[in-house]
Amino acid sequence: MENKRRTGTLCVFLAAVLYSIGGLCIKLIPWGGMAINGARTAIALVVIGAYLAVIRHPLRFNRWVAVGALSIFGTNALFSVANKLTTAANVIVLQFTAPIFVILFSALFWRRKPGRLDLLACGIVFGGVLFFFADSLEMGGGLGNVLALLSGVAYAGVFLMNELPDSDAISSVFWGDVLSAVTGLPFLLGEAKLEPIALTSLLVLGISGLFVLVAIVVLWVAARSVSRPLNWLCREAEKIGTGDFSEIAPTFSLRELEQLRESMNEMARQLQRSAQVQKDFFQNVSHELRNPLMSISGYAQGIEQGVFPAPKEAAHTILEESVRLTELVNSLLTLSRMESGQNPPVLVPVPLGDVIGDCLDRFHGLALQKDVALSASSVDESVSVLGDEELLGKVLDNLVSNAVRYAKSTVTVAVSAEESYVQISVLDDGAGIAENDLPHLFERCYKGKGGNFGLGLSIALTAARAMGGDLTAANRPEGGAVFTLTLPRAKPYPLKELL
Repeated sequence: MENKRRTGTLCVFLAAVLYSIGGLCIKLIPWGGMAINGARTAIALVVIGAYLAVIRHPLRFNRWVAVGALSIFGTNALFSVANKLTTAANVIVLQFTAPIFVILFSALFWRRKPGRLDLLACGIVFGGVLFFFADSLEMGGGLGNVLALLSGVAYAGVFLMNELPDSDAISSVFWGDVLSAVTGLPFLLGEAKLEPIALTSLLVLGISGLFVLVAIVVLWVAARSVSRPLNWLCREAEKIGTGDFSEIAPTFSLRELEQLRESMNEMARQLQRSAQVQKDFFQNVSHELRNPLMSISGYAQGIEQGVFPAPKEAAHTILEESVRLTELVNSLLTLSRMESGQNPPVLVPVPLGDVIGDCLDRFHGLALQKDVALSASSVDESVSVLGDEELLGKVLDNLVSNAVRYAKSTVTVAVSAEESYVQISVLDDGAGIAENDLPHLFERCYKGKGGNFGLGLSIALTAARAMGGDLTAANRPEGGAVFTLTLPRAKPYPLKELL
C-alpha cells in the first residue's frame, strides 16, 4: 500500500511538471485547439487501451462513467482551445481553480458543509480570478480566460469521479479520450502542417496524458484499498453498537488499519466485560433489595393479621431491615456520585492517628462480641495523608468491619509511611480469600466462594482512587488476608506558616 501511495505521488508530480509545459507545447503547434486535442487524446487512447489490456481491467460504461467521461473531455478540449486564445500561464492557473469548484460541488450535490478555511480559500481564489479578467480587458484573451475557467470546472468533475455512486475512473478516462479523439478527428484532417516541432510537442502532450492516467489509476486503487476495509470496519463498529461483540478477523495488509482492528477488538472485549458486570450488578442489587423488602412486607402482614403474639419483635425486625435497606440505597448513591464526578472530594491534610483511633473505637464493641483482639501498630501521630476525612473514615470502617467479621482472633491496623505516600494495612488471621475471588473482589455485589461481597469494597476502592490513592487485597503467607490502602502523604507545613 505504501509503495502504491509513493508511486501515485511520483506520477502526480511528473504529470504536474509535464502538464505545466503542455500549454507551451500547444502554443508551438501551428494547429487549432480542437485538432491538437484530437491528436493528443488519440495518442493517449492507444496507451490507455494497451494498459487496460495488460491489467485486464473490464471496460465499463454507465451513466456515471459517462459523466466522468464528459468531465475528461471538457477538461482536455477547453484547455487546448483556451491555450490558443490567451496566455498559457493564464490557462494553467485558471484551470487549477478546480479544487475550489470541488468544494462548491461537494456542498451542492453531497451536502458537505464547507469549513471557514474552505470559504476563505474560495473568496481569495475568486478574487484572484477577477484580476485575470480585469487584465484581459486591456490585453485581450477574455474568451480564452473564460474557457480556461470552464476547464477548471470540468476538471473538478474529474476529481469527483470516485464520489459518484457507480463510477470507474479508468473507464471514464478511456471513454473521455474516445470522445476527444472522435471530436477532434475532423479538425485534425484539415491540418496539413506536420513540422518536427509539432510532432515533438504532440509526443510530450501524449506522455503527460499517460502520467496523468497512471496517477489517477494508482491513487484510485490506493483509495479503494483503504476505503473498502474502512467501510467494512464501519459496519463492524455498527455491530458492536448493537451488542454484537464478536471478534473482527485479521484481513488487513495496511499496518494502521490492522492497529485499528486490534483496538476495536479490545474495545469490544472491554464493552462485553462492562456489559456483563453491569448485568450482574443489577441482578445482585435487585436481589439485595428484594430480601429486606420481602422481610418487611412479611412482618407487616403478620402484624396486620395478628399472627405475631409479640408485635414489638416484628416491628424491631422491620426496623432493622429498613435500616439495612437505607444503607444499601445510600451506598448506591455514594457510589454513583463518586463515579459521576459530582461533588469531588476536597483533599486536605488529615492526621492519620486520629482517623484510625476513631475507627477502632467504633468497632471495639463488635470486636468484643466476636472475641477478636483489635489493635493498631506503628501509627505515628505526626503522619498525615492528603485526603477527605469522611471518605477515609468510610474506607477504614469497611475494611475493619470485614476483617473483624472474618478474623479468628486478631485484627491489626498497621501504617507504613514513605516520603511521598502512606500505606495503611488492615490484617486479619482468618481463612483468607479464595484465589478465584481475588481478581473480582472489588466488583459490585460480587458473589464468590467466600460469600457475597456487596458494595462495600467497591465503594472503598472508588473512594481511594477519588483521593488519589489505591486499594489492594492479598492473602498473607501465615494465613488470613491483608487489605492495603495507599494514599499520598501530606507535606508538613513550614513552621513559619503555623506561627
